[in-house]
Amino acid sequence: MSIDNLPTEMPLEASEHFSASLFPFIKELIVGNFSHPVLSRATITFESGLTEKFKKLEKHIKLSASSPTNATKRVLVLGSGFVAGPLVDYLAGVNNYSVTVATNNLNEAKLISSNKSNVYVKEFDVSDAELLNNLISESDVVVSLLPASFHVGIAKSCIRHGKNLVTASYVSPEMQSLHELAKSSKVLLLNEIGLDPGIDHMSTMKRLASLSPDEKVISYKSWCGGLPAPEHTLKSISPIGYKFSWSPKGVLLATLKGAKYIDSKRMTEIPEGELMENVKDIEIFKGFSFEGIPNRDSIKYQRIYGLEGNQVETFFRGTLRYKGFCDVMKWCQQLKLLDSTQVDLSRVKSWNEYIMKTSPNLRTNEIPPDVKETLNWLGIFSDSKRFVVKETALDSFCELLKEKLVYEKEERDMVCMHHEFIVKSAKNERVLQSTLILYGEPHGFSAMAKTVGLPAAIATKLIMEGKITETGVVRPTIKEIYDPVLKELDKLEIKFVENESRK
Repeated sequence: MSIDNLPTEMPLEASEHFSASLFPFIKELIVGNFSHPVLSRATITFESGLTEKFKKLEKHIKLSASSPTNATKRVLVLGSGFVAGPLVDYLAGVNNYSVTVATNNLNEAKLISSNKSNVYVKEFDVSDAELLNNLISESDVVVSLLPASFHVGIAKSCIRHGKNLVTASYVSPEMQSLHELAKSSKVLLLNEIGLDPGIDHMSTMKRLASLSPDEKVISYKSWCGGLPAPEHTLKSISPIGYKFSWSPKGVLLATLKGAKYIDSKRMTEIPEGELMENVKDIEIFKGFSFEGIPNRDSIKYQRIYGLEGNQVETFFRGTLRYKGFCDVMKWCQQLKLLDSTQVDLSRVKSWNEYIMKTSPNLRTNEIPPDVKETLNWLGIFSDSKRFVVKETALDSFCELLKEKLVYEKEERDMVCMHHEFIVKSAKNERVLQSTLILYGEPHGFSAMAKTVGLPAAIATKLIMEGKITETGVVRPTIKEIYDPVLKELDKLEIKFVENESRK
C-alpha cells in the first residue's frame, strides 16, 4: 500500500513470500557467487556499472545525473577552465544551491564536479544558441568564465530571459551599450569581478571611502601581477620568469595593447605594439626583482573611482612581471611569434623553419644573450621542435607555451597587488599603501584561480540573496558590492595589509 502523505507499507504475506524466495540463495550471496543463474538475473549493477540486461537504463541515469534537483536556487557556470574550481567549490557549499557547469571539456568539468552531489555537468558548445538560451532560461544567475568575446551575446540572452550575469572580464564598449536595456529589464550585468579587474577596484574604493572629507588624492598608483612563486623562476624551470595559470593567448595579446595614464599632470599615451618599450624597474618589494608596464587605459578609471579633477597629478595602473620578461616579449613580437593574421602555415614543420620563413634576414647575434637563451630553451631556433599548425602563428606559439610553461602539480603561483595613495589635506600629506600577496597551493587551487573565481562566486551568492539591488552594466565599485565581497574574502584569507606614513 502506498499513499503520498503516509509511510509505504508492504502486506505481511508479500514480505513473507519474498523472504522465503530469497532464503535459499542467501549462502550464495554471502560467498559472492554472483554467477549463480538466479542472482545473476537479479543483479542490476556490478563493479560500478550496469549489468548487460539493464544497460538500457544508462541513458536515464545520465539524464538524471546531469540535471539539477529541486534546489531553490540554480547557478549556471559557462566554462570550466583555469579559474572555475574555487568558484564551483564555493557555490556548491551553499545550502539549496544547484550548480550546472556547461562546457565543451567534460573531463575538466568532471574533475571540478567530483564528489559534489549538487553540481551537474552539461556538454555545451557556445555556438549552440538554442541550448544556450535553454540553459539560461532554467537558471537564476549565470556566471560566464568563457572568453570575453562571447559575453555580449550571453548578456543579450540573459536580458531576454530576465537573468542576472556575472563575469570577471573588462566592460567592453559593446557590453556598456547594453546598460539601458539591462536596466529597463531589471537585469544586472556585473563585470570586472575577478582579480584585475575586480579586487583592485574593490580594495581601492574601500581605501578611498576611509578618507576624511578634507583630504584629496593627488597620486594613485596600482600594480598587479600573477606570477610563479620565486622558487619556480630558476632558469632551468622558467627562464622567462613566467608560467601560465590562465589563458596564454590573453597574456600574449595584453603585451600588444596600448595604454594611457597620467604622470605628474601629463597624460601619456602608448600606441598599440609599443608597450614592451615602456618598461621600468619596480622597487615595491625588496624581496622581488620586478619590472612593470602600464595596464591598458588607466584614465577611464579616474572617473569610475571618483578622482576626476585637477588635484590628481598621477593616476596609473600597471602590471608586474619579473625582470627580463618584457625583453623576451619584445623579441617575440619582432620575430612574429605574436602574429594573429591568418596565413597558410600548413607546410611549416619546425619553429626554426617558421623563423626562416618570416624573418629571413634575422641575425641571431643581435639578440641579447639572456633573450636568446630563453628562445633556445623554448626551441624557437630548433629544427627538431615541432611547429603545431593552428589558425595563426600566435595560436601555434600558445601551444608551445602550454607545453613548456604550465605549472606542474607540485608548483605554486603567486599573486601580488599593491596600491599607493598620496593624500593631501590642509594639515599634512599621507602615503597610504595596501598590499596583497597570496600563494597558490601545490596540488590544489592556484592563487590566480582563487582571486578570480572567489570574488565572482561571492558576488553570485549576494545576488541570489537579493543583497545586490543595482541593475544595468555594473562594476564592483559600489559599496553594496565591494564591502561584503572584501569581508568574505578576508574570511577566506585573501586580505590586504594596510600601511601609512607621512611625507
